[in-house]
Amino acid sequence: MSKKFLTAVVAAGVLWMVVLGQVFCTRIWVTKKGLTQAFTGNNMVVMQETKQDLYGNEYIEGTCQGKLSSGEAKALAQKMMQQLGGTVLMDSKGIWEKDAFVAYGYTNGIKKARKIDGTWLNLTVSFRYNAEKDETRILFGSPLINVDF
Repeated sequence: MSKKFLTAVVAAGVLWMVVLGQVFCTRIWVTKKGLTQAFTGNNMVVMQETKQDLYGNEYIEGTCQGKLSSGEAKALAQKMMQQLGGTVLMDSKGIWEKDAFVAYGYTNGIKKARKIDGTWLNLTVSFRYNAEKDETRILFGSPLINVDF
């Protein structure tokens, strides 16, 4: 075997170790902090502790004052998912539909995931605006939210 080949194999091995280490650390972080971490520092009030729906999916509810713009909702969804080591993979086309906005994402920090339209997802954040209260209700769940909103 050539020296270049061995160097490439060692480099690939080191890179895979870094990736696996990152996945392991993210899982520990998310397990320790839970979904409530996503509400930290985002001007939202957490309304309840983490709950489970009938399918075993976890979710937490919060609110923020007023109606968020589409851009604000999308940016907040991204920030919430980033706090759990994830990212937004799809959303409701970047617009509010009937006073609701939904974003779906994925993180290595959560084992349970669902495959939807060929994409693995395990984070969901839903925003619903209530004009009477002038507040936006936010549900953040994993992997999906299966409760009335």
